[in-house]
Amino acid sequence: NFVTSGGTGVFLPLAGGIMIGEITMPDDKAILFGGGKAFIKHSGNDMSILNDTGNITITNRANDKDIIFESDNGSGGTATYLTLDGGTTDAYFTNPGNVGIGESDPDARLHITSTASAGISNVKLESAGSSKWVFGIPAGETYFALDDTNDDLSTTKLVILKTSGNVGIGIEDPSSKLEVAIETSGNNVIGTLNNKDFATNNRSALKIRQAASNSSSFSAFLGAHQNGSIFLSNDSIASNHLTINGLGQVGIGILNQNRVLEVKSTGGDQGISLVQSGTDFKIAQIIQTGSGDGALLLTNGSGAQTILIRG
Repeated sequence: NFVTSGGTGVFLPLAGGIMIGEITMPDDKAILFGGGKAFIKHSGNDMSILNDTGNITITNRANDKDIIFESDNGSGGTATYLTLDGGTTDAYFTNPGNVGIGESDPDARLHITSTASAGISNVKLESAGSSKWVFGIPAGETYFALDDTNDDLSTTKLVILKTSGNVGIGIEDPSSKLEVAIETSGNNVIGTLNNKDFATNNRSALKIRQAASNSSSFSAFLGAHQNGSIFLSNDSIASNHLTINGLGQVGIGILNQNRVLEVKSTGGDQGISLVQSGTDFKIAQIIQTGSGDGALLLTNGSGAQTILIRG
């Protein structure tokens, strides 16, 4: 059943011939290579390619052609799972399902599971010779971590706790929604909100919102004005409830104050009250009357007019 050297036939040539037919092997029989160092075998259920020495190389020498791995698609057909693109040298998964690393039942487009219970699950991004970042779940932990030094996420720069969602920068157990920890002496800037648009009257602020009920809330704004002042306002970023300019002068109800303390009333009999500690009893009040005559009153707690100064 063999073709002689240099011949052509349907059977396997001895040497130098051409086979034009097929080789049919019964189950559990193998085609051996290199004296049994490698073989191809079908057991009746599974196909096996085994090699005992050296590397296995699969090469496609056709110009601008691909190596394509296909498998059953679960519906009686086949689907492409992996393509090695000979035109771009890219390698990509094109299967319609999910990819698992350490996970036999992936339920996300990419699902990575640690190889041991409570083990590390991490991903590393690296610019060779320049920088690296590792992110994932450290061994024995439940929080998400970001680390630029150690692959085992032991020197975290940022963490997000699993249950509370608290964020920590420089700390692994933040006790509030955002906690920043540093170990540097001297003057330290913890955070910066930088608005580079210097248009007149621009304001930038940190907003803190507190719910008053299920349907309402109020906000506080702490920020900086384009003129160099800082401000604290309630419910509107444009309000000037409390301001401090570049000279340290304080304004209440006014932005461009030019005194150490300047108070601007919004109308009516408003002014300054001195209140006894622990009570609502007003010791004295300094107010501007609402009569429009520019009068200034100094009264005691009972409302009696003690001093009246008219403009």
